[in-house]
Amino acid sequence: MGTFPWKHNYCIICLESKELSSEHIIPKSLGGVLTCRCVCENCNNHMGHQFENEAKNSDPVRIAISNLAEALPNLYESINRNSEYSTTIDGQDFSQIYRNSGIFSAKRLNDGSLLVDEAETKNILTQHLKKDGLSKAEIAKALDLVSNAPFEHIVDISNQYSIKKRQNIHSTPKLTGKPLPKNLILKIVYEFACARFGERVIEASPQFNLIRTFLLGGKDQFCSSNIKQFDGLVSLPFHGIAFEGNTPFATFQIRLFGSIAYKVFIPNLEILTVKTVYTHNLLDNSEHIISD
Repeated sequence: MGTFPWKHNYCIICLESKELSSEHIIPKSLGGVLTCRCVCENCNNHMGHQFENEAKNSDPVRIAISNLAEALPNLYESINRNSEYSTTIDGQDFSQIYRNSGIFSAKRLNDGSLLVDEAETKNILTQHLKKDGLSKAEIAKALDLVSNAPFEHIVDISNQYSIKKRQNIHSTPKLTGKPLPKNLILKIVYEFACARFGERVIEASPQFNLIRTFLLGGKDQFCSSNIKQFDGLVSLPFHGIAFEGNTPFATFQIRLFGSIAYKVFIPNLEILTVKTVYTHNLLDNSEHIISD
């Protein structure tokens, strides 16, 4: 699968006839692979900069991908790189930046000590000891003391520096209360409807005009009561989009990482077609679409 066809030469967002680019219906930054060549480059870039990147830093995404870190290590790294984590040590809470591969930025603590990730300890200590004029042999001896130091004990490694190897440091994603952006939810629904059901959907509902205006950076006039969040229970390695039929109006469901779950109702729109379910297995990138 991978790509839905779009047989027309105009952008489904701005409705202008332009050269079209490949658009990820579920953002690539969240692991999405389903595309449709139906959006012009300007609209594609605008949505990416305005709210698709923002979705990576939303609380629901950060919680879900943390729960799936072992199952989806590469996507976990991509989403969390350069994001803030909350760390607690000796009753002191502070923020650190996640770099990659489990490595966090160094942090100066209240007592003046420097908390350094174990993977970077050797390089940072070597730099400081060189500045203090220690010889290669003295630096090697100091680093050996660090390697053999017991946990939670202060060990002097030079006249200037002492170290304490810590264990059981607990770091969690720093949550800020950011929800998944509303415009991202509407973008997924609108693009899926256009890509799956064609241009008749664009012409069928004034509500889609409101969605397009919002996606282009205009006023949000789509009633939030038509977007219902529900509990997806547990984080699972899949994304899904479904057209659930008309109840009585067109109803869509979105699932991101299993647990991020929304239903979206499009007032005064009926799509006279069968129910459709798209799923994307994030473990093996397999995609399935079922029509009933």
